Amino acid sequence: MRYGFVAAVVLSCVIGCAHGEQEKPSGVEMFDALFRSIDYPLARESRCQMTTTPGNDRELLLRDYVLLMLSMTYENERNVSLSSKCSSAKSEEGSDGIIDVWDCELNLVEYDHSGEFLTSATIMFAVPKEGSDVLPGSLRCF
Repeated sequence: MRYGFVAAVVLSCVIGCAHGEQEKPSGVEMFDALFRSIDYPLARESRCQMTTTPGNDRELLLRDYVLLMLSMTYENERNVSLSSKCSSAKSEEGSDGIIDVWDCELNLVEYDHSGEFLTSATIMFAVPKEGSDVLPGSLRCF
């Protein structure tokens, strides 16, 4: 019985590996990729532009967007929901053609006491399935 289980596990790995299936990143891996890119300049990301941050005239970084996004929750008497996920996707990468990626997102949504939507902020980014870093040019902020 024990050998049958081991054989089934090995066979499923061989079949999965042969077809190039990639395991979805865990939440820790997703946030690790995001936080390792926290000092990335937003000027390099056309879909994640901020014009200003309070009291700051320096080059804007991903950390500034995350800071403003999370500051919505500080001593807030409204209801705030934070969620994250990754899904399988494709990304066009110049001369490399189309590559398989994990398209990940971090969402923060604010509601009033009656549950009515007030505002939201989202960060989306791609992580190559054959890597662990945020893909340059894939950052999107809403």
